Amino acid sequence: MDTGLEKYLCKSYQLYLAIKQSTYENFFQLKAITLVVLHNQLLLMVVDVEIEVIIQWINVILC
Repeated sequence: MDTGLEKYLCKSYQLYLAIKQSTYENFFQLKAITLVVLHNQLLLMVVDVEIEVIIQWINVILC
């Protein structure tokens, strides 16, 4: 996935998309969305915004 951000980011960093736990459970668990996440190798960080805690890091990279 070429977003143009690569030239601004150091190669040793990974960029995660932070999403609320409810959004992950209600939207990102849909089969079509899961396929988009996998296809684009999106890195996700599921957070509980009420207590400001990271619930889960998701970094499935397909070879």
